[in-house]
Amino acid sequence: MARTVKFSQEHLEKAIKLRDKHSIDREQRAALIMLCMANTGCSRENAATIFGVDIRTVHEDLERIRNNDNTVRGQWGGGNNHLITFDEEENFLNKYLDEAKAGHVITMPELHNKYNELVGKITPPSTFYRLLKRHKWRKVLPDTQHPKVDQAVQEDFKKKLSKIRWIKLS
Repeated sequence: MARTVKFSQEHLEKAIKLRDKHSIDREQRAALIMLCMANTGCSRENAATIFGVDIRTVHEDLERIRNNDNTVRGQWGGGNNHLITFDEEENFLNKYLDEAKAGHVITMPELHNKYNELVGKITPPSTFYRLLKRHKWRKVLPDTQHPKVDQAVQEDFKKKLSKIRWIKLS
């Protein structure tokens, strides 16, 4: 006869926190739900509680396995209000990336105005900042020196500056 294992409430709470902290992909979860229900005889409600998902998710996962369907469903929202496609955005930004690599300073207002011309309407700055973030662009602050500075001229200026004396005019 199998021995019954007892767990303290503290251990169960720790297990729930670990379950919620780490995620598994849809296919793994669906397979584990089906195996859990088949081997232990637990109900769909209990499986939903064990895996920390809604009962509707359990139904969808089981249907997906039964129908051998690997398509992702239930991905609601987003993606329907793009003014231009992702590739068009990338091509737009790549034009200016080449300029930046050549040493030109690119500012957000300049890019934003060019983007508005491209899409044919005025967009808020927040929309353009999200576009930049989506393409992994980031704000880079200018260096403390200009890239074309002449170090020799600058050192010469510092030497001459030390010879200048300031006096108070009466």
